[in-house]
Amino acid sequence: MNLSVIIPIQNEESTLSAVLEELVKIEPYEIIAVLNGSTDGSEKIAEAFECRKLVYKEPLGVDIGRAIGAREAKGDTLLFIDGDIVVRAQELQALLDGIRDGADIALNDLSWTMKRPIRPHPTAVSKFSLNHFLGKGELSVNSLVAVPHVMKKSALDTIGWENLACPPLAHSIAVMKELKMSAPVAIDVIATNKIRPKHQQKITGSSFSFSTSLIIGDHLRAVAQLIEERGYRGGLNDGRRNRQSFKEYVQAFSVKEEKRAKYSAIIPVGKEPDTIAEVIAEVKKAGIDEIIVVLNGADERTKEKVEKSGVKVIAFDQALGHNIPRAIGALHSTGDICLFLDSDFVIKAEDLTPFIHAVEEGADIALNDLEILLDRAHPLHSVSAAKYLLNMALKREDLTVNSLTAIPHAMSRKVIDEIGILTLMSPPLFQAKAILKGFKVESIHYVDVVKPNKIRKQHHRQADGRVESTDRILGDHIEAFSYLLSFNQRCGYTDGNRKWDMLQGQIDRVAVIGLGYVGLPLALHLAKKGCHVTGIDQDTHKIELLQQGSSYIPDVKDEELQAVLNFIPKHTDAAVALLKAAEYIIVTVPTPIDEHHEPDLRAMIAVTNYLCQYLQTGQTIIYESSTYPGTVEEVIEPIFTRHHFKAGEDYYLCYSPERIDPANKQYTLASIPKVISGQTESSLAKIDQFYAKYFAEVVPVSSPKVAELAKLFENTQRLVNISLVNELDELCERLDIDFYEALQAAATKPFGFTPYWPGPGIGGHCIPVDPIYLQWKLNQYGLSSQLVAAAREINDTMPQKIVKKVEAELAGETGAILVVGLAYKRDVNDVRESPALTIFNELLQKGYQVDYHDPYVPTVVLENKSYQSVPLTNETLSKYQLTLLLTDHSNLDYKLLSKVENIIDTRHVLKTGK
Repeated sequence: MNLSVIIPIQNEESTLSAVLEELVKIEPYEIIAVLNGSTDGSEKIAEAFECRKLVYKEPLGVDIGRAIGAREAKGDTLLFIDGDIVVRAQELQALLDGIRDGADIALNDLSWTMKRPIRPHPTAVSKFSLNHFLGKGELSVNSLVAVPHVMKKSALDTIGWENLACPPLAHSIAVMKELKMSAPVAIDVIATNKIRPKHQQKITGSSFSFSTSLIIGDHLRAVAQLIEERGYRGGLNDGRRNRQSFKEYVQAFSVKEEKRAKYSAIIPVGKEPDTIAEVIAEVKKAGIDEIIVVLNGADERTKEKVEKSGVKVIAFDQALGHNIPRAIGALHSTGDICLFLDSDFVIKAEDLTPFIHAVEEGADIALNDLEILLDRAHPLHSVSAAKYLLNMALKREDLTVNSLTAIPHAMSRKVIDEIGILTLMSPPLFQAKAILKGFKVESIHYVDVVKPNKIRKQHHRQADGRVESTDRILGDHIEAFSYLLSFNQRCGYTDGNRKWDMLQGQIDRVAVIGLGYVGLPLALHLAKKGCHVTGIDQDTHKIELLQQGSSYIPDVKDEELQAVLNFIPKHTDAAVALLKAAEYIIVTVPTPIDEHHEPDLRAMIAVTNYLCQYLQTGQTIIYESSTYPGTVEEVIEPIFTRHHFKAGEDYYLCYSPERIDPANKQYTLASIPKVISGQTESSLAKIDQFYAKYFAEVVPVSSPKVAELAKLFENTQRLVNISLVNELDELCERLDIDFYEALQAAATKPFGFTPYWPGPGIGGHCIPVDPIYLQWKLNQYGLSSQLVAAAREINDTMPQKIVKKVEAELAGETGAILVVGLAYKRDVNDVRESPALTIFNELLQKGYQVDYHDPYVPTVVLENKSYQSVPLTNETLSKYQLTLLLTDHSNLDYKLLSKVENIIDTRHVLKTGK
């Protein structure tokens, strides 16, 4: 055995020596250290142990280093291990013995983790589900996700080295290629996983950490591969359903004029003479006014008991197959609320009514709450795991194992009509479609259906050594995944910032048009991730600064500019050549308002006309500028159409609203979820494939209209909330109440309240502008929003209120005033729509002697006159009768400002430290 060891390494000097000391003991042929983004002493340690080094300056993303190391390996056997997990030589030797004993792949045995009396981790649920979908339930949670593991070089060749960058995908391929797997030794890597930063780092807007989100997404990608190979049910049985006959039955069905019921109960009935009468009796006690029994393949005793009960009967001589009777019952029902249950489970009336009441009170679907299974069932049943994974894929992990697969449950007529009767024969698919449509799905009440399930004959019927009912339900869930994953193979879960181009030998070529606060940071981000980026702008002065390595944006350091290969003026031959060579063109031009307070799309339209002159077949065009819903569809696409370009065929048209927050160190460009949309399905697939590589999370939506409105929602909400606190701040002053004390008290509520901070008004290129775009669009339809109009009015009048405060403070004197801060927000140099600039100008117009200090705005021009920032010192402060603090930059000398006797602090920063 010639053993190659592959270790991806990123800043692991604290553990690497110990890891390598154990590895040396098993005498490998080579140790390949894939150093990616390491800035500590890891490289020197690797050298000391004579490792074969593969060095990359930037991080490659999760598991890319593992795949590259495998590609470069020369041995006939490969051992994969991490640089932060010390594994004893004896344990590694046991893995190698698994290969010697005939396995193609030897896995770390973590099956013990599913037997512990605790809830399984979502990643364990993902692994467990995938193995059962693959028909390898005996593997439990054992998978190529966990290190260490070993494989033959021949196994690697079968799987494909590049597929190791997504371990569950590689695992899925290995199983489907029938490679022999064993798990010869249990090595505890759980403790190490818990302390890894990525296992603790939460993703914005998600209940999961970065690593959990990544692993769930990887398993969904593996399920997509399973569906591609084995079909939409993963090759599992369909429960003897005759889908075509059912479809024909539904098509031939005509609605009869009947008195409508308030509640309907649907009971599929086979051969259940011992329970059916009691089941019906309990339903009647629950107050259900329409009970529909669907007899299919029933015996005479059962038929006799049903007929005596006086309920509505729909009879079929033959069994219809699983869930089809349920759907037929719903088709014949007239109730506004439908309750579904089975004929062999006697459920008391008091356990049925909570489901009906939940739908009456607003739920669209009311589920049996079986979450208790997570705490009681060890190991978890494969069906429960499948339900949990589907709910996670739908971003409804709060539902855990709760599903339409389990009875009893109830639903509104509205959801049945919207999703369709045909879909009811596959409950997981119905649930998935309902959630995706935005229906309210809730877990309501616990009814124990586990014990009755265990005694059902069908739950013990074996077919080729497998339980038929389990396979059928797993197949139903794979069918739901088949639908769900057709939109996005990761369901929006992070891809771990993987640099896929390092595997494909291909670098994405990108052109960014518009190098302002959005475009320049975006160009740098993509360049740092390995893209070939060209920055294009019509402002030649900006281009000259960038070419000289000088940044005009505080968030971008001068030394970072070298990452972008080219900064080119727009109207040049060089720009045209690079534009034609780009696969992806991203438009980030301004969308301000004009003098009539209407949307000004001239820049977007001009760029679009420019692009039409040079557009190449297959290019992807992504607009990121904030705009009103309908812009892409009604303004942009028609321009391309007039030039005879068809979206989805000649080019791909996409929209992804920018969400950058200048000067925000907590939420960076890479970490903020990216809303993406496409004008066609193929366009959405293109932007998804592209942005998923470079952002922590992508959020696909159904159309550019939705994405455009989402952005306006975000900033309109912020305008309304900040306008509210500004008004409350003013009212508190009149009521002689400390506003900040009240705000901080309210902020202690752990739910339902988000604190916002008052100031002199809202500025910048987004928050004051986006609500105007929304109102304009509403006006086109004869609609309006009183709340948004009121919020705008409050914001628009804030500068005037501050000026009146100044006048009152100076009591009619035209004294000297120092304005501190002109930028619209902290730590930026942007004065667009800045209330501070409006106040500064208004005070000048009233005849005051006004100077300003702003470390980010050295000069400003107003009405053709230039003003310079003055120093902030004791000496300068002593010259002014009043100091007006308008922008709370973090680098201001607040200790000095706190000593000023006459100061108006519009940000309340001196008192609160905020």
